[in-house]
Order: sequence, then C-alpha cells, then structure tokens
Amino acid sequence: MRYLPLCCLLANVVVYAGPALAQEAPAHLSDDTPDQGWHLTVSPYVWAASLHGNAELAGFRTRVDMPFSEIFDHLDFVTMGEVVLSDGKVGAYVDGQYVKTSQDASVYHQQVGLGIRKTHVSGGLFYNVIDHRMAERTVHGVRRRFTFAPVVGLRWSKLSADVAALGLTANRKADWTEVLAGIRTAGDIDRHWVIDARLNAGGFSDRKSSMDGEGTIGYRLRLAGLPLTVRAGYRFVHQQYRMRDFTGQQFRWNVSQEGPLLGLSARF
Repeated sequence: MRYLPLCCLLANVVVYAGPALAQEAPAHLSDDTPDQGWHLTVSPYVWAASLHGNAELAGFRTRVDMPFSEIFDHLDFVTMGEVVLSDGKVGAYVDGQYVKTSQDASVYHQQVGLGIRKTHVSGGLFYNVIDHRMAERTVHGVRRRFTFAPVVGLRWSKLSADVAALGLTANRKADWTEVLAGIRTAGDIDRHWVIDARLNAGGFSDRKSSMDGEGTIGYRLRLAGLPLTVRAGYRFVHQQYRMRDFTGQQFRWNVSQEGPLLGLSARF
C-alpha cells in the first residue's frame, strides 16, 4: 500500500502530462474569474496510521508496533490538518499533526509502558511548472486542470516519550528540523473526481532522514454554496533520527507510519 502515492503520481503523469505539454491553455482563460486570484484551502483530515519500527529511549530498547487494527485502542488524542494558499501557479502550504498514543511492550520478559507524543509541522513552497487547463469546468466553477510542481520546504518534528519499567519512569524529548524536497501533482478526471499525489524526502544525513508520500482521490461537491472536496487515500512516513542525550545514552527513533487517510477540503 505504501506505493499508492507513487502509482497515483505515475497515473497523473501518464494521463495528463503528454497532452498538457502539447497543448496551450485557452486564450480567453484570463477572463475566467473563478480561476484568478489567491485562494485558501483548509483541509482537516484523519490519518489512521499504524506504527512499526524500533526506538531506543532512556537506555531501553523497545519495539514500536501498533497495527492499524489496534491503533484506535492505543490512540489517546489526535489533531491534523493542512492549509494551502495559492494563486494557481505558485503556492505555500502548512501541514500539522499532533498524536498521543500509549502501549505496553515486553522487553527481556519485563513489561514496559511506552507513551509517545508526536508533533510534526511541515511547510513549504511549490511552483506549478506544468499547469494545463482544459475547456470543461468542474462543479466548483473552475476549469479542469492538471498540475505538476516541485516542492521545497522544512519539517519540524518533536517527539516526547515516557518509558515505565521496573518501577522506574523516564522521559526523553527530542526535536529536530529537516529540509524537504519533493513533488506534487493533481489532475481532474471529470467534473467531480480528482486525483493527487505527493512524494518528499528530507534530512539527507546519517543522523536524520525521512521519506513520505500520499495518494488520494477526491470527490468535489457544493454544500450550502461552499466548494468542498471529500478525499480518501493512503499516506506513509518513515523517519530516522538519533542523538545522544546529556546522560550519554542513545536516543534513537526509526519508525514507519502508514495507513488510510480521510479528509475534507474547503476552498475560500
């Protein structure tokens, strides 16, 4: 399933890129008022991601293993969302997540309680190097289009972990920032349906690195006059980070998150 974002990206390129490069946008496009100016898109979403990997915290090494079927049993609190500001050609985005989970693990036949609080905030700029607009309009009143854009940005991650074992409790925190580079593409299938995909890489060092991707299919509609898009898809994120704390102990986080995503986008 983690290859779904790549499949969506390839589908977009195959279906749209050839015609987009070969054709020009209609000359009267500048008169198309709904396509002009800056627009804000707000997208709250739910990402039911399983966690798999290894963590070394406060001298304890433990396996992080929360399958999708059990994620809601371990989930204590979550909030997620994305905001995009764009004039159609250039744009900026901010995506944020806060997740709090708890689980019990067995380490050397001893029960270890592991509480994890994760905060991820990423933001960046994109520029549509391909922006092909078709004659037909979507139900939102704008022209159907295919876009392909490189992305540059930053991701800030904060991890706080509580480990309880052998009657002792320890807490470790770490935060780090990494440079991101990637691509994003979107294409309208018809008046209602749209597919999009994103791929990013970050960190680019042996101490910290990451890879993430997302592929979704959306259905456009209008509710009380507001342009909305219901989206469903799949997202994966792999992060690797290691450091030594002030005690000389190793802090290591090598975990993958992946799972289905469901969201709603409102365009203003």
